[in-house]
Amino acid sequence: MEIKFRANDQLALDYLRHLFNSPAPGPIRLSLASDFGRMAVGLFKTSDTPIEHTDDVFTVTLVLPRHQATAAAMTRYAYFSEADTKRLNAIIDALFNIDLDTYYLQGIQAGMPKRDVIEGFVLSRRLVSVDYADTLGKRVYRSSLSALRRKVDIIHRKARYHYSQIQPPELLKK
Repeated sequence: MEIKFRANDQLALDYLRHLFNSPAPGPIRLSLASDFGRMAVGLFKTSDTPIEHTDDVFTVTLVLPRHQATAAAMTRYAYFSEADTKRLNAIIDALFNIDLDTYYLQGIQAGMPKRDVIEGFVLSRRLVSVDYADTLGKRVYRSSLSALRRKVDIIHRKARYHYSQIQPPELLKK
């Protein structure tokens, strides 16, 4: 009950390996205890004939769990459609962002420096195949900058509203 999956990039592939505690060269054994595992089991399709799949460095073999939902994959060929692969990549990205944001906020609230929080996240998730610390640092900076801009915009709108209530615009004289 193996199925091929192509991740968008090395970060997504490394994070997927972290989610299922899987070492780098081998296949990833999915579990229904994980959100991504349940999504993958819900999205796979079967075929009577083998489906051609181009393998590259981001392609990994996923092992489906034994379950009544995967029983059809025992005697047929399992695959993900192109749309399903895009959905699963979006799910990995969303899970990663939620995990990073949660870890980052907890680290900052604990008084840790930003660099230490990001390096701790990279090491704890075993994202060491590429240097992700700078990339994630920039991502956190951009997201915090956009959040700050949104807050400033909200404050400006409140200030304009309060100003208009205190001093209404003067009527034009003819």
